[in-house]
Amino acid sequence: LTAADCQARLKERRPASLNYYAMYSSFLGGVVTDPELMQIPLDDHMVHRGHGVFDTCTLTNGKAYRLDIHLDRLLTSAELARIPLPFPRT
Repeated sequence: LTAADCQARLKERRPASLNYYAMYSSFLGGVVTDPELMQIPLDDHMVHRGHGVFDTCTLTNGKAYRLDIHLDRLLTSAELARIPLPFPRT
């Protein structure tokens, strides 16, 4: 299959009701906004070993409540899990 064939098949299988806005691709090293390019490599540790950290927060009037605390916890968890940050912490 060519890349165009693969993209066409993936597009056919994607439900039309889903709206994807963006995702960060560690493989491509940036934010992807085209749903056809939102792919996760199978050799990504997050996929085959569950290697990742997660946090949730409350949104109030469209703003994250106490965002600094959530970001600190998330970044500390990533460091403890030995997940390198794709950006400086500061």
